[in-house]
Amino acid sequence: MLSMEALLMLLTLSPLASAQANDLAKTDLLEPLFACLQQTEAQPRYLCLEKETRALSSSYRVGDTVLMDKKEAWVLKQTSEQVRSKDARTRAFDAINAALPITSVITAASQRNGLWRFDIDGYGSWIQAETGELGRDPKAGDQARIRRGAVGGYLLNIRTGPAIRIRPLTG
Repeated sequence: MLSMEALLMLLTLSPLASAQANDLAKTDLLEPLFACLQQTEAQPRYLCLEKETRALSSSYRVGDTVLMDKKEAWVLKQTSEQVRSKDARTRAFDAINAALPITSVITAASQRNGLWRFDIDGYGSWIQAETGELGRDPKAGDQARIRRGAVGGYLLNIRTGPAIRIRPLTG
């Protein structure tokens, strides 16, 4: 960590410091500090830098300001997006669970690798959880009933056929 004297020396002596600092000033938090670099006289510039550095330091120490590098910020952003995505999926599952049992219509059905995928009108996409016979192939327009199964799972009845285990498709 740079000492106050080292920071002041860098900001005072470097001819590029002013231009680089102004490029980095993207938040109002740092604007007062970078504004000090506009001071041409040494004493007012030093006093301004001293005052603004102390304010920034105080804010940092009490936790009002967080400093991080680009990589840390990127990781934080990714984590935040994952949490928001998970929250959205949780809200969707909560809405589905609140509506159970669901009676709707299949809008599309397709089979791949032995598992059926179903698009249920108003309730998103679902996939067969385990391979097994359905009796006859489902098609768009068929009546579908989704209800709770054991251990948090879901069961789907197509028309009057037997129940099959399904799970919602996410992501």
